[in-house]
This record gives sequence, C-alpha cells and structure tokens, in this order.
Amino acid sequence: MYAINRSIAIIRQKQPFVDWANQLPDAEINSSLDDFKTDCLAVLIPDYDTDEEAISMRLPSFST
Repeated sequence: MYAINRSIAIIRQKQPFVDWANQLPDAEINSSLDDFKTDCLAVLIPDYDTDEEAISMRLPSFST
C-alpha cells in the first residue's frame, strides 16, 4: 500500500440544497435530508498540518 500526502473532504448536503432539489421541474417525489445523507461527495484536498487549516480550506465554487 502507498501513502499519499492528501486529506479527504466529505461534502454533505444541507437543507437549502434539499429545498432546491425538490423545486426542480422533474422532481417526481419530495426528498428529505435523510435521503441525501446516503450519498456524499468525497474530494481529495492538500495535506494540512492541523484540522483547523483543513476545515478552513475553501473548495472552488461553480456558477452558471
């Protein structure tokens, strides 16, 4: 096994995302926050010396 100098960030949805997803035109059923907790996004981030530095790291945001 190889070690890499990276950390992982787990992206979990919050209620505003669920509200937005439920308002989409093709949303056939209303989802709850629990429905989205089963599938989270994992992103590799640079390795930091402390947890506080890693938590303060900002991922790029994308807008259309």
